[in-house]
Amino acid sequence: SDEYLIVGDTPLAWLWANNDLNNQVDSEGYYYLSRSSNSTYFTTSKSTVGTIKMFKEVSASVNYYTTDPVEPTPTYYTVTFKDWNGTVLKTEEVEAGMSATAPANPTRVGYTFTGWDVAFNNVQSDLVVTAQYSINSYTLTINYVDANGTAVAPAYTGSYNYGAAYSVNSPEVEGYTADQAVVSGTMGAQNVTVTVTYTQNAVPAGLLGDVNCDGKVNMADLSALSAYLLGKAQLSAEGLANADVSGDGLVDSRDLPLIYQLTLEN
Repeated sequence: SDEYLIVGDTPLAWLWANNDLNNQVDSEGYYYLSRSSNSTYFTTSKSTVGTIKMFKEVSASVNYYTTDPVEPTPTYYTVTFKDWNGTVLKTEEVEAGMSATAPANPTRVGYTFTGWDVAFNNVQSDLVVTAQYSINSYTLTINYVDANGTAVAPAYTGSYNYGAAYSVNSPEVEGYTADQAVVSGTMGAQNVTVTVTYTQNAVPAGLLGDVNCDGKVNMADLSALSAYLLGKAQLSAEGLANADVSGDGLVDSRDLPLIYQLTLEN
């Protein structure tokens, strides 16, 4: 026969009743053998109790059955981890059926890492794994103020993706001119705050101290300016120009005694 049983280092002749190993029962392809009643030969068995678990090997077209199989040479595959732009982050040789180990999560300006594009467990072939990202969004805030830092219009707030262009027209404010008619740019990797400053337009020369623009300077002008400074009233552009008695370009409490002096002179 060209089939042998190897027990230790001793080959024994194989004896079977039907000339076939028809009792293969193990999912991995193993056979089970039991000794004959007079212990002179082995027969195949479907039972695992009191039997010998055998491994079938083939060498030079001759079949061998042994209790000590030669382990096959493991197969390895190359797993390459790449960044979004093709940069190699890590290369690893992984045994077939095993899992690769990912490198530390990569970073990308303006983006958030979300994971890898393919699974790398139970590796069965060479594999390229690429990092995945989601784009970040950032906030653009525009404040509209006068020379004193007081708001002259509601602030603008908008959300833009990294790298997106933005262009926002500054609102018109009666009696004032903005230093930036349009705020534009490209969103970077952080929130952006811009301040647009409004300068009061020149007004025709009026009566200095005539805050309420009635053609006279009296206590009523002091009351109008006080209410304005307390935030309880608004003044026209002409009234603001007339209220700047000190000539420093600001309307504040320092103008009150000067207007009072003008009322006494009138």
